[in-house]
Amino acid sequence: NGAKIKNMTNDAEKSAAGIDDIKGVIIVEIPENSLLYKCGGRVGDVILKCNGKDVKTIKALLAIEKASKKDLTLWVDGNPPAHNIVVKK
Repeated sequence: NGAKIKNMTNDAEKSAAGIDDIKGVIIVEIPENSLLYKCGGRVGDVILKCNGKDVKTIKALLAIEKASKKDLTLWVDGNPPAHNIVVKK
């Protein structure tokens, strides 16, 4: 089972995450046995970049993931400090 994610869509979500713009993909649920959790992902993290490319929507994140042949490096914020999470493929 994987994480549940959603596009950031409003000021309340932006304020809760403590970031400047309405952008990125929020982790809203994450099972402790999921790969993302084991790599450091947590509820409230906002994925802003994947492999150095901006992530504004789930669609963008999935396109980058699908095209990648290597591990994914996610730049996340929302649970300070902002940091990288490397997800092994």
